[in-house]
Amino acid sequence: MFSAFESWMVTEYHKRNIQKAGMSLNSLFGVMSTLNSVMAILSGVFSEWLVQVTDDRRMPFMASACLLGVSAYIIATYWTENYGDSATKAPKSTSSTSETSPTSPNANHPSRTSKTPPPAPSALKLIFTNPRIFTLGLASCFFEGSMYLFVFFWTPFLKSTQPSPSSPPLPLGMIFASFMSSVMLGSLTFTQLSSTFPSLTQTRLLTIIFAISSISLLFPLLTENQHYTFYAFCIFEAMVGMYFPSVGSLKGKWIEDGVRARIYGALRVPLNIFVVVSLALVREGEEYRRGVFLVCGGLLVAVSGVFYRFVRES
Repeated sequence: MFSAFESWMVTEYHKRNIQKAGMSLNSLFGVMSTLNSVMAILSGVFSEWLVQVTDDRRMPFMASACLLGVSAYIIATYWTENYGDSATKAPKSTSSTSETSPTSPNANHPSRTSKTPPPAPSALKLIFTNPRIFTLGLASCFFEGSMYLFVFFWTPFLKSTQPSPSSPPLPLGMIFASFMSSVMLGSLTFTQLSSTFPSLTQTRLLTIIFAISSISLLFPLLTENQHYTFYAFCIFEAMVGMYFPSVGSLKGKWIEDGVRARIYGALRVPLNIFVVVSLALVREGEEYRRGVFLVCGGLLVAVSGVFYRFVRES
């Protein structure tokens, strides 16, 4: 789902020459991430209200199914199709007709007049032969993997920091809305930094994002204060809001439209493996949860160092 939408969006950006209208790819990803956060905030508040009204925790899932149906209708009705190669196709010109005319020196040589494009290179070959794409894929695997594990474990982690078993239940919907507010703040910060400090490259920004994310995941291991833990989680979500437009912008610059969807899909394979294996190895209990945060924080420290040392914007 993620790879298909992002591939479609970047290709449409190039096909429609949106850059000429004054909107950069960075700004587009920033706006997209901000709007996603706004919708997530509203969804969290609405879900909390829906559960309170119906006394049924399944109702938010039913509501999400309705929204997915509306999205499917809008996409099928109003979106145009592209196959990821529109930006790589050269426009037709009169020179092509001259090459195939009877008087052309290539007329008697079908091999010369053939306009069949060469087969696209393998996505895996491009990933492993391009150090920047390989490192970006590795960083995406560890960061997004840590993010998905965080989604699974933030609720039990916060519950474990409650002062006593008789404490009132956590307002999970409002906490989720707070996290999404942090994501929106991160997206707005990314947009502001990109416009105010053009010398700050996306690779350097990602290095900072990975470093701060690692600290925000490791800090809760040092305290049992519920409020401090919540604030650390909000900082991590703010880094998520900065990460997605930043990494999306880099992918848009480094990966060609003709192979974009395949490479995006291939880059998500190790991410899915990482999450599935991690969840399969984790057991119930506070010790295992703390171990997950420790491993994820350590991986992000390593990714930050690798990005700083080996990856350059150009």
